Amino acid sequence: MKRFSLLLLLGLVGLFSGCTRQQWQKSLAGPTLTLRYDDFGPEAYASKLLGPRQNGLRPISIVHGRSRILPDEQRVNVFEAMHHLKAVARTLPPTPEGQQVRSRLSVTYSRLYNFYRTRRDAMLAAPFSTSTRGGMNRALMMPIMPISL
Repeated sequence: MKRFSLLLLLGLVGLFSGCTRQQWQKSLAGPTLTLRYDDFGPEAYASKLLGPRQNGLRPISIVHGRSRILPDEQRVNVFEAMHHLKAVARTLPPTPEGQQVRSRLSVTYSRLYNFYRTRRDAMLAAPFSTSTRGGMNRALMMPIMPISL
């Protein structure tokens, strides 16, 4: 009951302070990591995850929530982005150009890995119920990802 009243109080404070819906959602959204389109490699590879390149150079927000590719905003799930980078790195040819792209993707992957690990470590560090009924192994919710490509 105390949690509900606290949430109700926070909602009323947001309502009376003139906070818009988008501002309210951003305040509760959690951390994001901002990357560029080029961090995901050439357009031929990046378009599979991000769609075609837009004329405006719009940053891409990496989040722990769901992906949304809209005209005004691009949000990509960190887990999806990491899997995409691993798949692209496997398909690159063993040429000098492929090695350059792979090194750029490796830098992006390491940034994503650090972002992913902070959330995973925090989730696994929290106490959880030892009840066997309906319980789920938290490590399965956010599985271990390779450290590098």
